[in-house]
Amino acid sequence: MSANMFGIDATTGQVTVTDSTIDYETLYTNYLASGGAGETPVLALTVRATDPSGSYGEVVQRVAVLDQNEAPTIRAVSSSLVVPEDFTWLSLEPNTGQQGVLSAPFMVEDVDSQDDYRTLVLTIVKGDPGGRMFALDSDNHLTLRSAASLLDYETRPMYNLTLRVTDVGGQWSEHNVAVAVSDVNESPSFVVEHYVRSVLENSPTGTTLGSAQGPAAITGNDPDTPVLVHSIVEGVESSAFAISSATGVLTTTSSSSLNHETQPVMSVVVRLSDGALHVETNVTIYIDNINEEPFFESPEVVHTIPFSSESTSGINVGPPMVALDPDVNDVPTYVLHQNSSVSIGSYTTNSLYCFQIGRTSGQVVYHDRTSANDCLTNSRVRFVDAWQ
Repeated sequence: MSANMFGIDATTGQVTVTDSTIDYETLYTNYLASGGAGETPVLALTVRATDPSGSYGEVVQRVAVLDQNEAPTIRAVSSSLVVPEDFTWLSLEPNTGQQGVLSAPFMVEDVDSQDDYRTLVLTIVKGDPGGRMFALDSDNHLTLRSAASLLDYETRPMYNLTLRVTDVGGQWSEHNVAVAVSDVNESPSFVVEHYVRSVLENSPTGTTLGSAQGPAAITGNDPDTPVLVHSIVEGVESSAFAISSATGVLTTTSSSSLNHETQPVMSVVVRLSDGALHVETNVTIYIDNINEEPFFESPEVVHTIPFSSESTSGINVGPPMVALDPDVNDVPTYVLHQNSSVSIGSYTTNSLYCFQIGRTSGQVVYHDRTSANDCLTNSRVRFVDAWQ
């Protein structure tokens, strides 16, 4: 026992404690080692009183040191942790192989004999609002709480946690732990899972594809970078379209490939890349119909036929004219006109001079006139394309 543990007032004789580090557990161990008995270590102090002549008397003052509940402590391997943001509660800790474990166990200790690690309770009291992200398992490992506990460097790169250990008597102490979330390159993602675009058939090269709301780009996001590259990677019809690598706007590259009648629906696969990782999505493209002009296989047909003013009305002039229309539900109407340069609205008759044409059959026939010269001077008739 150190003589410095106690002091005495030379005038009043009051004994006082001078060493605040007096420790029951240490004294008790020494007390038992020296042959003491019982649970309370007793210290024997010899007090001497001296008069001016130097004479003195002594008395033994026995002091019993009583136990006091002391706060437990937390001992950690480190006060800081670095965890990658893609770590989940199913991930394996690289050193131990334990699932979902973020740290080595925090050791809790208490010098009081009635307390040991089985009675000490370790909790997280600060730094994790609502307790949604972190938890402590039965071995005092720091873990992620659940599958919903998702670390994200971009939204929160640091957690400053305060751990508290409490003993059965209510005494406690705290320890701070900094959890740094490290950045991991994450894959980009599209705004929607599947895109639908449309364009009119026969649209010229460079026409922008649109949606129901108008022209629209194929867009995506990346938590790590705003710079993303768009590209078309596959699709039988991929040669008919191009995409802006920067904006994701789809445009046409081949007018002849856009035919509603032969292929009303096309598709391409668009890739979005951050330079290292990428994601792909299907884009369905509807080729919208337009009313297209009918046409004759031969732009000009000449028939030479013998007739006179006595010729019988109704004689066929060659085989029927055949006009084709790309629109499957359109039926051409046949009319006659001598001047192919007039406006479409002028094509209003199926009778011209001494000829008539069937509006639906396309058959040209001789039509008797009062004067044969009408036919003789106009024996050649040009049949031009019917209107839409």
